[in-house]
Parts: sequence; C-alpha cells; structure tokens
Amino acid sequence: MDIASQQGYQAGAPRPQARSMANTIAGGSFSESFVGAASVALAILGLSGVLPFWMATIGVIALGVAFLIEGAAISSTISDLTAADKAGQLDITDIGGGMTTEFLAGLAGITLGILSLLGISSALLLGIAIITFGGAMVMGSPSVAQLNYLSSDRSNISNIQLIAREALGAASNLKLAGGIGTIVLGILAITDLPQYGFVLIGLITAGFTMFVSGSALGTRMVNLFRK
Repeated sequence: MDIASQQGYQAGAPRPQARSMANTIAGGSFSESFVGAASVALAILGLSGVLPFWMATIGVIALGVAFLIEGAAISSTISDLTAADKAGQLDITDIGGGMTTEFLAGLAGITLGILSLLGISSALLLGIAIITFGGAMVMGSPSVAQLNYLSSDRSNISNIQLIAREALGAASNLKLAGGIGTIVLGILAITDLPQYGFVLIGLITAGFTMFVSGSALGTRMVNLFRK
C-alpha cells in the first residue's frame, strides 16, 4: 500500500481536495510527457533530413507548450496548498518559483518559435529558445527539496505536504542533468547558426527529459491515492 494511504489522511487537506490537486498535477505532467515525446519525434525527423528548419521550429513551439502546461498545472494548485496548510508548515516558495520559471520559459519558447517561423533571425532565436528551456529545467529541478523529502520523518507528514514534496522531488536529478546538457547544446547552436543540428539535438535532450520526468511525476501522483 502507498505511504499516503497508510497515513489515514488524518492531517492536512481532506482526501477529495488532496486527490483533486494530485490529479491536476498528474494531468499536467502527462501532457508535458506527451508533448515532450512529440518534440523528440520531430527532432529525429529533422536530423533525418526531413525539413530540418520546420521540424526544429515546430519542435521548439511544442516544447514551449509542454513547459506552459506543466507550469500552469502545478501553479494552479498553489493557492489550494496555501489555503489547506493551516499550520503554516508547507514551504510554497520552491514550488511557485520553479513552476513560474517553467511557465515563463514556455511563453518565451512559443514566442521565439513563432518569430522564427516569420523568418526573423530564425537560427539565432531557436538557439536562444533551447538555452531558455535548459535554464528553466535547471531552475525547476528541486534537488534540495528532494533531499529534504528523503530525510523527512514520513510518519508525521500530512498528505498535503506529501503531495507537494512528491511534486517537487520527482525526477529532479534528471531534470537538472538534462537542463545543463540542453544549455550547452543551445550555446553550440548559436555558434553554429547556419545549421539546425544542435537545435534538434537540444530538442531531443529536453524533450526526452520532460517525457521521463513528466511520466514519473504523473504516475506518482496517480498512484498516490490508489489503494
């Protein structure tokens, strides 16, 4: 049985409210995972010689949508988390900061992708978008929160805190490593402006990272209330 089920839900938010928040996070995570996989597929097609510019541009826009969805889904639960945390024991800062960064990165990526479609310094803007995505993944990877979660006393943790810590901790190390790699590829893309190879490889790196981390987090949230 899952640890959240073992708690009996005596503390924190009522079970229906906690389940709703977990489902919201799961929905955003699975959507992020799906769009991340689509970005990987587009990038592979581009590397295979199938309309590299179009595959790179559409892939950047798609990845921007993935960041937007994930950031919006988790950010939408913050007010509920704050309201339910009567004791003031839940630190919302890390959640809000990381998800706001991903949300803004998504908006930036979509904007840069559209400008690239219009032919405005396309290669340069795509490289900048890749760097932006990498930076968002690094800033959104809650490695410190994961350590706090692993070292916490789970016997006294409420289900509302457990949801937040699961959301912060899932696949954080993968996001950190993937983000750093994506930044490097974005920088290389800017130095290799006539080509889109590094942009496409960066899309594969970022898309795969989001696919794995989104799937892990979504599955964890779904299983959180499964008896």
